[in-house]
Amino acid sequence: MDDLSGRLAALIRESDLIQGKFIAESLARLPQPEREEFERYLRFCLANGESIPSLADAYLGMVDGIMGEQLYFARNGRYRYSRLDEVESHVYADPEYMGRYVRGIAISLYLWPQHQEIKRFFQDALPAKMAGAYLEVGPGHGMFFLHALRGGGFNRYLGIDISPTSLAATRTLLDSGVFGNFSGYELILADFLSVEPPQPVAACVAGEVLEHVERPELFLRKFRRCAAPGGFIFISTCVNAPVIDHIHNFNGVEGLEALFSSAGLDIDKRLLVPHAGRSVEQAAAMRLPISMAYVLRKA
Repeated sequence: MDDLSGRLAALIRESDLIQGKFIAESLARLPQPEREEFERYLRFCLANGESIPSLADAYLGMVDGIMGEQLYFARNGRYRYSRLDEVESHVYADPEYMGRYVRGIAISLYLWPQHQEIKRFFQDALPAKMAGAYLEVGPGHGMFFLHALRGGGFNRYLGIDISPTSLAATRTLLDSGVFGNFSGYELILADFLSVEPPQPVAACVAGEVLEHVERPELFLRKFRRCAAPGGFIFISTCVNAPVIDHIHNFNGVEGLEALFSSAGLDIDKRLLVPHAGRSVEQAAAMRLPISMAYVLRKA
């Protein structure tokens, strides 16, 4: 093994001692199969024009951006933006920014405890034997979509994303051959609320999307309409987690779950991951981040 992740941690440590130490500790705790998968992802990045310094810059840029938004949130009690048109031009439609952002998020998927737990929750919950179509809204870096192709038994896979850069990142990942050879999938550039995907679908997945939506209640109702009776529905999102393109902050865990209920969705399973060192109740009271993931079904 080339230990690309170790090189990445060392380089990040040169610029940011705290983040470097955090990454080294995360890598030490990472189970060997996930460490090997992370190494494969880094090799994929290098084969597609990245370098360890550029990946370190992407990660640190993402962290710096989040810290700036956290400061704004602490001072103002709200996210900086609340409308899609406020962030679309300088986030989703900016290839340079989105390219770095997608890489930074993908790296955090292996290193941040909350992202690790949600990824594992999704992998464990995804049905291995379910005929029909798989629909993912906002595949982003493509890692959930990749796992669905590897671990799901669906006969058609459809991804819809508003960002051309995200779709290109997903397509490049799937076509690389690094994680397997895949076919039978389609990626569409569109706003989910403005298109009518094939219905009904066996699985509806939206990982870290709902906080980017102006009207989550409309999104959830449409999600429900798309799902087949007895279908698999997966949602992950967060509260009190300011990022430049997070435009909706839910009224706590209870507020989000009330939206599920009003959209006609029942909770089968849930995962709540509060800010490190805090309980869910403490994080809510202090307005600290809480990551959440749900397996839902039609009521």
